[in-house]
Amino acid sequence: MKRYAKYVKAHQSLVQLTEQLATLPSPRTKFFNSLLDLTNLAPNTLKMVLCTTSSGITPGRNVKKQLAKELKVSEQALFPENRQITGSLVSMYIGLSNKSLEYDEFVKDICSITNAPRKTVISWIYGRRSPRLYAKKRIAALLGSPMSHLFPNGN
Repeated sequence: MKRYAKYVKAHQSLVQLTEQLATLPSPRTKFFNSLLDLTNLAPNTLKMVLCTTSSGITPGRNVKKQLAKELKVSEQALFPENRQITGSLVSMYIGLSNKSLEYDEFVKDICSITNAPRKTVISWIYGRRSPRLYAKKRIAALLGSPMSHLFPNGN
């Protein structure tokens, strides 16, 4: 499939491809980095702002205003007393996936073409189990890569 063409390299196994997709930034990481750029807070300070417990900190007035303006949400909604309430900055952050979108789509696509459960596909892509021949053929066709590269030594 053309969607994965930019990630598939010659002589790359399925395990190597998966590792590559898993290292791409997740939506949560992208959001965190954009908040860092926007607020100029230190990473550890921002982590404390995004902390889910009551030990988390509330940023200063200027940072609150900046975030509210950028996210188009009121300061009160972003920083309520209950940090985890829906609509708060913390809930926005926690609600984002910690896996890259490319990785999630890759797993879904393999599940779809092989009719295998997610748990089984994950065991294939991390090399803990080997798929049956029909599944290997379908995965190779999806990626446009030879089975011998994706599954070296028959694994």
